[in-house]
Amino acid sequence: MQISRITLGITCIAALAVSACSSDESGSAAVTETEFVVAESVTATTLAPTTTIAKLTFPDATSAAGALSTEGPCALLTAAEIAAATGDEPTYSSVVRKTECRWQPSANDPTPIVDVETEAKTADEFETEKTLYGDPTRPAPNLGSDSFIGALDQAAYWLQGGTMYKVWIQVDLADDKKEKAAIELAEAAAGRVG
Repeated sequence: MQISRITLGITCIAALAVSACSSDESGSAAVTETEFVVAESVTATTLAPTTTIAKLTFPDATSAAGALSTEGPCALLTAAEIAAATGDEPTYSSVVRKTECRWQPSANDPTPIVDVETEAKTADEFETEKTLYGDPTRPAPNLGSDSFIGALDQAAYWLQGGTMYKVWIQVDLADDKKEKAAIELAEAAAGRVG
């Protein structure tokens, strides 16, 4: 009898998870090539039916390769900038979950070179991120209204206009070179956000 109650509980939890994952988001606005949606930072209990979604628009990145996306966060960096900072030139990039761009050596090689992630954050939420993930012993670049270097990943994080940006170097480089590349690319990306 005990096993069937546990099985029933697991089945109910799984059904709820599937139901939540497959829910339809009808009524959402279309997103164009150079826009991506950044949801306001709210909890489910405080989300009013009239809450609007903010859109950030970035300029198109210029690139000779046709396989490099210039949509959303992919417009924040160019292949040439990534190659200069990391020594690896991407020929393929893609938008992941509308809030992240991943640059790869090619469409057939999914090994990331660089990721740029974006997320809506208040100043207090950003401060919490800095406390959890920042390294107080390493100086951060002067980006946005606040910034820090990740303690474990040598990524550059910054807050600009209510959005937290993260440039994460994923190629195999020494930590000091990763940090230098992250800062260099973060400065280029921050200059395109406005």
